[in-house]
Parts: sequence; C-alpha cells; structure tokens
Amino acid sequence: MVRANFSQLAPGISLDGEDEATIGNPELAPLRSHNLDFGLERVIGREGVVSAYVFNKEIRDFTYATNLAGSGAWADYSSAVSYANGGKARVRGIELAWQQPLRMLPAPWNGLLVGINGSLTQSRASIDSAAGGGVRAARSIRMPGQSRRTGNAMVGYEAGPFSARLALNYKSPYLLELGEDVLDAGQDRYVDSQKQLDFSMSWKLDKRWQLTFDASNLNNEKYYVYQGDKARNAQYEQYGRTYRIGLKASIF
Repeated sequence: MVRANFSQLAPGISLDGEDEATIGNPELAPLRSHNLDFGLERVIGREGVVSAYVFNKEIRDFTYATNLAGSGAWADYSSAVSYANGGKARVRGIELAWQQPLRMLPAPWNGLLVGINGSLTQSRASIDSAAGGGVRAARSIRMPGQSRRTGNAMVGYEAGPFSARLALNYKSPYLLELGEDVLDAGQDRYVDSQKQLDFSMSWKLDKRWQLTFDASNLNNEKYYVYQGDKARNAQYEQYGRTYRIGLKASIF
C-alpha cells in the first residue's frame, strides 16, 4: 500500500504565475498492489553476478494527473493540474542485469568495472468518467509514469582510495498526465524518451573522510512533452549540467 504524496493530497491550490495552478485532492485513496516476483541469479567468480527477474503487479486505486486547463473555473489557465484515482491496473515484465569487475585483467586495468541492466514492461490501467448524458464510460491507458523500456549501462574504476562511475540511463516515453476530458486519448500528455549521462567520483582521504564529485546530465538532455503525438509539442525544457563537490564524514 502506497499513499499519494503530500503535494497530491494537499487540500488547496498552488498558483505558479497568473495562468498555472496545481489543485490538490485530499480524498485520494492509497494505491494497493499485490505483487508476484520470480528471479534467478548466478554469481560469476567472486564478485560478478548475472540475474533475470519476471514480475507481475495487480494494482487498484492508482493516482493519475489530469489537466483541467481550458474548462470551468480554469478556462483562462494554460495549466491546471489535479489528481484522481484510477480503477484497476496491471504491470508485468522482465528485468535483466549483469555486473562484473574485471579483476582478471593486468594492472592497472584490473580496477575496471562494467555493468548493464534493462527492463521490458507492459502495463495497462483503466479509468472512467461521465460521458454524454451522465453515463459512465471507461477506457484503457498505460500505467502513468511507466516506461515500456528502461536501461542503464555503467563503466567504473576502483583502485585503493579512488572510485569513479560513468553511467548512461535510458527510459522510453511514458504517460505524464491526462487532459481535461480523460476519455479523449488525443489529450494525453507523454514525456518523450530520455538518455542521460552522469559521472561520479570519490576519494577516501582516510578512514573517516571522503571527498566526492558528481556531474549530472553531461549530455544536456532535453525534457520534451507532447500531446497525443510527438509533432504536438506541449513543453520543452533543457536544464543544463549540474556539478556538485562534497566532503563526507563517517561518524562510526
């Protein structure tokens, strides 16, 4: 069981500018799920591992976002996002992973690490709303926020106090929110596929202190939202790169 987050449950309206609003729904029911997972793992050498998992999740009362802009009290708004509970949903798929330190290579290459994982997921959810004449009508959608394909590839290096990772993360398009008419698939908004390259590095100064460096979104990946099909852009943003330097201390 998972409750909706605070911003979705908040009993109020958050205004962002003159024509954008987020409307909370304190009556949201918590998501409930029955899950069945089965996996196999095989250890390679002393530290490598390869694994395969299949999973099936039966869900009810999932939360989805809908944009009320252009209707009722929100007729003059460009965005008016609120939240509602859907009916039943199912998520099933397979996840494969492999991770291997390359200790068999001669020095200094024996500090290299490689890893890759990916998942293929199929989801289906049902929603309903009042149609013409007050009759309830339903349709099937993808599970909101669920990509059909995700993947990660990593190469790293570890030697003594030094550790580094370079990772490429991928996710295919996913459903972001429904339109004001939740029965009209042409109003659905999707986030386009994304590939993001991140780098992290650390150096242990001694048993207690560690110096860290992180660089996110090195490829300056875009955030592209479309309505119905990719030619109908609804939102386009680029956030640039983010760099962080930190100093960590272990208490124990």
